[in-house]
Amino acid sequence: MKKIIIYGLGSIGRKHFNLIKKNFPDVKIGVIRSGKGLLNKESCEADKNFKNSREALNWSPEAAIISSPASHHFEHSKSFIKDGLPTLIEKPLDLDFKHLGKWENLEKSTSNYKILIGYVLRHDPAIKYIKDWLKNKIIGELINVQMLNGSWLPAWREDTDYKNSISATKSLGGGVLLEQSHDINLATSLFGELKVKNVILNNTSQLGLDVEEIANINFVDKNYLPINIHMDFCSRSLIREILIRGSDGFIKWDIKKGILSLHKGSICIKTLYFSNNPNERLLIQLKHFIDIFESKEKPLVSLKDGLKTLNLIKKIRNFKNEI
Repeated sequence: MKKIIIYGLGSIGRKHFNLIKKNFPDVKIGVIRSGKGLLNKESCEADKNFKNSREALNWSPEAAIISSPASHHFEHSKSFIKDGLPTLIEKPLDLDFKHLGKWENLEKSTSNYKILIGYVLRHDPAIKYIKDWLKNKIIGELINVQMLNGSWLPAWREDTDYKNSISATKSLGGGVLLEQSHDINLATSLFGELKVKNVILNNTSQLGLDVEEIANINFVDKNYLPINIHMDFCSRSLIREILIRGSDGFIKWDIKKGILSLHKGSICIKTLYFSNNPNERLLIQLKHFIDIFESKEKPLVSLKDGLKTLNLIKKIRNFKNEI
């Protein structure tokens, strides 16, 4: 890969930019910015700056990363996809369910294209061990699953007033449900198709937002395994973990600390340690994207996969209104 476009230089776009600069210094980076945000060092360090995708395509890039707000993902990615460029689209795929038909039509017409959706948690090395242990029924028959993801939104981006961030802006895809949809995507990857059984979407008085700060969803899989996902960005004590309980033991993944443990009965029989630096996952994802470009691998999280997650979020939203 010699040239790549990054569309959008918000927080995640700048992370992609700096990872490419550091790890693939020979790759030239062109950027497209809305021009609404503050000028940053990344746009100054870019090899080329463009106003729109048409200008960028004239530069003959070989791949694209779409890291603009989710409300613009379809508009910003379609030209690159239709031109045949491998494209990494940040999550969530979209925020407007009215666009689902457009995405579905695009997916049908580009089934052999190289499109990766940025659910970066799927690239964590711990996932492989969890899938192997589940496949081999190491903890027996599954009893229930709990996924807990609590954080404090004001601490997410130190250089940004959280009330002005994408996460807090409904029109740009804010709210914890879309922002933290990693957990929903991961749950479907581990346990297959899920059915929504109960939903609570709520706000507190702490952050003063018009988007949901709390999402608590109960699912069941095809075998009626209960799966609970709790997400919030209004708790000062950061916690992110998954607990999978079976008849013979349990699996616990403390994502925040990077510790994965396997228990038989009440005894821990294996503990594995992984990096808890989010940039490590982003780098693994970036290397995977380059392998996709070079036709060495197929997308781990395909456009079809991203659409399934978006459709499930639509069902969650329609199940019960915010309270």
